[in-house]
Amino acid sequence: MCRLYLLCMSMSISMMNASSVALVNMEKFINGTKEERRHVACEFGQALKEVGFVAIYNCGINFEVVDKAYACSRRFFKELNESQRNKYLAKGNQGYVPFNVEHSIYSQIPDLKTFYHFCGYNQSDSLIPTELPEFKSIMMALHKELVQCIQHCLQATALYLGYEEEEETILADMLCGGVIRLLYYPALDVKNIPENSYRSAPHEDVSAMTIIPKPTASGLRILTRSGEWVDIDFPGDIAIINAGDTLKLLTNGIIPSTTHCVINPQDTSERFSIPMFSDFKPDTPLKILNKCATYNDNSIAEKIITYQEFLYNRLKSVGY
Repeated sequence: MCRLYLLCMSMSISMMNASSVALVNMEKFINGTKEERRHVACEFGQALKEVGFVAIYNCGINFEVVDKAYACSRRFFKELNESQRNKYLAKGNQGYVPFNVEHSIYSQIPDLKTFYHFCGYNQSDSLIPTELPEFKSIMMALHKELVQCIQHCLQATALYLGYEEEEETILADMLCGGVIRLLYYPALDVKNIPENSYRSAPHEDVSAMTIIPKPTASGLRILTRSGEWVDIDFPGDIAIINAGDTLKLLTNGIIPSTTHCVINPQDTSERFSIPMFSDFKPDTPLKILNKCATYNDNSIAEKIITYQEFLYNRLKSVGY
């Protein structure tokens, strides 16, 4: 078992219990001394292990860029009509996905949401809305901010797992960007919501990490390790990080992925969110990290597949 992981197990993390999410200041990880960085890594990694979600601040994100992205997302969904948005229908993991298309891996009932995917430099020009001239520059700026933050988080995770400073990029080196999802949950007639439907049904993310910068509305819930559904609501200049199935595979289950959902509102309010799912290099083999090999006697990985295969299989299973 890795040294820092064992040390963290013996520590009491502030704000950490079965029904709360830790709030971690990343400033000392980004700019601190070796010991300060390892202390933050311990706090961050332990939060991921125990809860699967962690809220971070002073994490290097320019939240003015985030605000502009939310404004841009609102314009895409509120000012463009369906015919205009349909010009940018998704091709692969880019572009517009209409309402009632995606569903959870555990359900065939479509989620009550619509979204648009932007993947940075690889985004096809034909899928960028010409009706919004500022769209590409704003999304490129946001993409840069979020990828950099995810890099910090992956390095903190590596330190938590026991890698030394010269090896701390072992996870970050697998990163090749991320997919920004502009999510729109339209206002609902609460008296006529389809039975057993959710804005986003319970699921786990396929990526190694997901980041949600500056959540703007409540509704996100996570399933704790003790089986309790808990609301997650951090207003202000906060980013929420959660672990996905890719990280679960690589760490042999040391850091599990966490089931979460977005519940339906009690009123007619709409909801916007902008998560980004980390993207690994397509040919990255999802084999267990050497520091994690002895954590489980029975490996959770039956066979080694590439990240591209893993992602393709998941997208196919949820309606793509």
